[in-house]
Amino acid sequence: MREFHHHRTYQVEKYKDSDFPQVWQLLIRSFPREELYAKEVMADHLREEQSETWLLKYEQDKLALVLITHKMQDFYFIEYLAVSPELRGQGLGGAFMRHFRMALNKAILFESELPHTETAKKRLKFHQSCGFQILDLPYAMPAVRPDTDPIPMHVLASSPQKISEEVLPDVLQEAIEEVYTEVYSEVIDLPQNQELLSDFDS
Repeated sequence: MREFHHHRTYQVEKYKDSDFPQVWQLLIRSFPREELYAKEVMADHLREEQSETWLLKYEQDKLALVLITHKMQDFYFIEYLAVSPELRGQGLGGAFMRHFRMALNKAILFESELPHTETAKKRLKFHQSCGFQILDLPYAMPAVRPDTDPIPMHVLASSPQKISEEVLPDVLQEAIEEVYTEVYSEVIDLPQNQELLSDFDS
């Protein structure tokens, strides 16, 4: 167990199955239904070998923050970052994201909603303030439920090493294909997601 300090002391813990009730409650308070797996699917998703989920806790096991990531071959993919509503507005999410980015010293990708709402605008600004840049490529988050559709989003990235502009498009295409087939493996075969894979067909 490690500690993280931001106005108070938090315990940094890796996710375990017994944490799921608290994690699920925070996720459904933080994200719209169409961006969340069904409860049972999410529980299984967090048990995957590549899944790495980090928690900040305080005051005898209260959950302050959850960061859900997937460790890929050459980068990390962030799926969800959520801060307890009681602790929002204190800079905790930004401080931990910057700490996480610097500690990894590895390329990181994640999705962010298009800025069509004030909440989405704030999230995008927050991500940029943490040192991430918007990538200029079309992208949609796959549907994660049978009754939802893919959601157009921005992809943001941070990398400790500069990638040449000549190879960047190929690197990004490979990374997105890996995200679709590895991170979203439980849902990528849904009929509404098939078009997302068409660009990668040889």
